[in-house]
Amino acid sequence: MRQKFEKFMQGRYGIDHFSRFLLVGALVCVLLSGLLRASALNYVSWILLIWMYYRMFSKNIRKRCEEERMYMDTKEKVVRFCKGEKSVISDSKTHKIYRCPHCRQKIRVPRGKGKIEITCPSCRSKFIKRT
Repeated sequence: MRQKFEKFMQGRYGIDHFSRFLLVGALVCVLLSGLLRASALNYVSWILLIWMYYRMFSKNIRKRCEEERMYMDTKEKVVRFCKGEKSVISDSKTHKIYRCPHCRQKIRVPRGKGKIEITCPSCRSKFIKRT
C-alpha cells in the first residue's frame, strides 16, 4: 500500500509550509464554527482543505513553488513587523520613538528628559521634541 502511494505521489508537489498553514487554518475554522455555531466558518474550512489537497496533489511544481515563496516572504514581513512592534511596546515605558520630519527615520530617545533637540543619525537634521 505504501509503495502504491509513493508511486502515486511521484511527480506531485506534496506538502509544504503553506499547505500546513492552510491545514491549521481549516482546523481553527472548524473549532471556531463549533464554538460560535457559525456555519459560514464550516464553508471556509472546507475551502481551505480543498485548496490544501489541490496544492498537495498538483503536478505544476513551478507554480506551487512560487506560491510557497510568496507565502514565506509574507510570513517574514509579518514576523519582522511583530518583532518590531514588540520591541516598541517593551521600550515604551523607558523610551519614546519619533520620526525624523525629513527622512522619516525612526529615532529612539529616553523619556523624562523634557524638551530636547534631536539630531537624526541618517540625515543630520535637527528638530525639537518633548520627551
